[in-house]
Amino acid sequence: MRNIQQLLKAMETIDFFSDFTKEEKEWLCENGFLEEYKPFSHLIIQGEADQTLFVLISGLLDVTKSETPDKPLAELTPGSIFGEVAFFSDHLRTTNVVAKERVLAFKLPKEKFQTMDANMKVKIQDQTIHVLLQRLEHMNATFLRMARLKINN
Repeated sequence: MRNIQQLLKAMETIDFFSDFTKEEKEWLCENGFLEEYKPFSHLIIQGEADQTLFVLISGLLDVTKSETPDKPLAELTPGSIFGEVAFFSDHLRTTNVVAKERVLAFKLPKEKFQTMDANMKVKIQDQTIHVLLQRLEHMNATFLRMARLKINN
């Protein structure tokens, strides 16, 4: 495992942690919220009832379906947040998330989140909401482009 200074430096490059104080980031590092994964490790397994939120710090991940594991649906890059739907709901995992290479991820099980300092919980919720709103805006823009194409054809 990397030392605290290396972990903090890696966290500095990720927008998700921009509102966290140095002390909060150190606390996360010291309390095992950052985890390394080897290539081909599954961070999320489709169909499981796991309620863990992740933020990719370094490395690359593939999002796949069990039915077509060799056809990635998406590639996640550093800064990507994933696992948020199951984290905030009781839904089962709908995809697999697999390490393409060695990765470092912020890993937050729901039970640990529930015991965190209220200020950090708010920061995590705010950052997750921000990302979800960006995704919604992107989907709306894509939908509008597709609708315009259909009207013009």
